[in-house]
Amino acid sequence: MSRFAFALALVLLLATAPGAAARGDGDRKGSPQLLARAVLPADTFAPGPPSGTLLGTAPINGRTPPFPGQPVQGFSAVLNAGHGRFWAMPDNGFGAKANSSDFLLRMYRIRPDFETARGGSGKIRIGEHISLRDPQHRIPFDIVRGDTRARLLTGGDFDIESVRRDRRGDLWFGDEFGPFLLHTSATGRLLEAPIPMPGVKSPDNPTLAPGEVANLGRSKGIEGMALSSSGRKLYVSLEGALTTDPDRRRRLIYTFDIDRGRYVSPTRATRLDDAANSIGDLTALDSCRLVIIERDNLQGPAAQVKRIDRLDLCAPGVDGALARSPLVDLLDIRDPKGISLPAREGDFGLGDPFKFPFQTIEDVLPLGGDRLLVLNDNNYPFSAGRNAGRPDDNEAIVIDVPGLRDRDRRKPRRSVDVQVIGLNDFHGNLDPPGGQIARPDGTRVDAGGVEFLATHVDRLRATNPRNTIVASAGDLIGASPLLSALFHDEPTIEAMNRLGLDLNAVGNHEFDEGASELERMQSGGCHPVDG
Repeated sequence: MSRFAFALALVLLLATAPGAAARGDGDRKGSPQLLARAVLPADTFAPGPPSGTLLGTAPINGRTPPFPGQPVQGFSAVLNAGHGRFWAMPDNGFGAKANSSDFLLRMYRIRPDFETARGGSGKIRIGEHISLRDPQHRIPFDIVRGDTRARLLTGGDFDIESVRRDRRGDLWFGDEFGPFLLHTSATGRLLEAPIPMPGVKSPDNPTLAPGEVANLGRSKGIEGMALSSSGRKLYVSLEGALTTDPDRRRRLIYTFDIDRGRYVSPTRATRLDDAANSIGDLTALDSCRLVIIERDNLQGPAAQVKRIDRLDLCAPGVDGALARSPLVDLLDIRDPKGISLPAREGDFGLGDPFKFPFQTIEDVLPLGGDRLLVLNDNNYPFSAGRNAGRPDDNEAIVIDVPGLRDRDRRKPRRSVDVQVIGLNDFHGNLDPPGGQIARPDGTRVDAGGVEFLATHVDRLRATNPRNTIVASAGDLIGASPLLSALFHDEPTIEAMNRLGLDLNAVGNHEFDEGASELERMQSGGCHPVDG
């Protein structure tokens, strides 16, 4: 089933990551500080076919391919899964189309037990995974496992570098080979053909015609991708500059309209410090501001630029680029509590100051308050930024960033008209009742059921499409008719996802089948008895 695409308000009031306690004014005036750290060992493998068979047989940082199973590595995007868990998405495997056809494209649910100043093991537990697949033959070109029933996607088909979940619960993946957008269900099943970026092709694009020249470098496609606060648009960034762009420091950020299913205006830009640098990730902080990672391609003591900045979509920039302000130097993070210690022999960057000196850092996620979650892409077994000659682990850190959400108070604020569409006590009534409903003036009209409700919501939303919130006061499910109750109210969740409900308060009937079933409604998954 699709997951709950809207928030359970009472649940989300609980902090699910470390460092949620209030801080004093003195702490807020400091520089970024390490709050928590957890490590997944480099040699972590999940069940699956052997991988790395195309890497040769010579040792790489002490590891000799091929590898038993699927390495849980190369995290290039992260989503919040609630209750201290996250979805971590590896990229295409081993960095190239030619060597990654035995690497399966997946997302893993992880649960870090963060080490903090108050304790914690500092370990990361791996849970279930989602496999990207195309059983309905949506992809119009050949894929590696095209002759199998499941048609699991591999790193020889796409290089996924970003993922976002829309308000309906569907997943959107950004790919570098096309570059393409991949639209899947909540469980990773492709829902439509890969969506190309207009006028942009890389050398790995399978639709490149004979004699056609690519205008984007290899491995320079979609890297960061932010979801707008409305959940209706994606801000899609290229890792590198177009080959035709005379400004080699400029990185384009395209706008994709999810509801209309196509790229739209405006196309924005940011400018990096150096033409050789790359965008590592892009995620939304609020309706106007994005968080961006800029990185060089160096590691260990040689690393110079590993930085998180803030972009402002609503403020004028310089020379056509978005306004930008620095947030975190990942090579200079305070660790006064010694959370990152003890160090192994040969480790670099642990202690105070703490450094995140990895070649590729491609995951940033705003948590509550002024906290950011950051993960590295360890490029197993190639990168060795923490300890020379030893393949990097996957590290997850939580950083306190004073002023992360502060606004420039010198800028005048404009008022915004917000429309709130409210409903309550739906109780799974997907079908309209028999007969008609009487209005106060005595006239009778057809009403009731999710089809009429969705139509009215769409009409109202069209009057203020940018600033409309659809909210429920509770009892969406429970005490439901057979059409919904027979399937444990999953049809109602699917319908509300499609309708575009943004949030739902918890009523008493949401607990009809217990707290664990309510959690399943929010996070997705199969019913423990009926599947």
